[in-house]
Amino acid sequence: MTIHYFAYGSNMLTERLQARCSSARPIGVASLMGFTLDFSKTSQDGSGKATLVAAPEVASAIVHGVVFELNANQLPILDTFEGLGNGYDRPEGLSVSFPSASTPLPVTTYIAHPDHRDEQLQPYDWYHALVVTGARQHGLANHHLDRLTAIFPKPDPHLSRRSRLEALEILGRL
Repeated sequence: MTIHYFAYGSNMLTERLQARCSSARPIGVASLMGFTLDFSKTSQDGSGKATLVAAPEVASAIVHGVVFELNANQLPILDTFEGLGNGYDRPEGLSVSFPSASTPLPVTTYIAHPDHRDEQLQPYDWYHALVVTGARQHGLANHHLDRLTAIFPKPDPHLSRRSRLEALEILGRL
């Protein structure tokens, strides 16, 4: 059995997600209506991670990302990496739209719990690079790339941080 996962942050980069869930295969670029994207999810490392923010009052609110198919038995692995129950929730009932399809596709994704958001946070440079590289890898729309590249990341003060080194290794192989 497989599931469809909507990635909008660092997991858009195929190599990043496959390092976590080996069965992950990209199936296409999609859009989620009624949300905006920011980097306000509090992280244990002191930086901001990507999250979706509900914006039902804004008719044009939309987040672009990548839908991956992965084995359902790897969902608990992804839950652990994403911190399900420790900052991120996995809401039910979300669907994305593909440019070439008229029927929305039900997906799973992660959204920061309101208690785990701080709008003053910035992403670390290596995390931001994963997000932008993933968006470019899958050909997300230029206006979305422009918005992502306009985010000002901060340098990670801990050069030997494991997640930083893992990200730089993945980025260095591309």
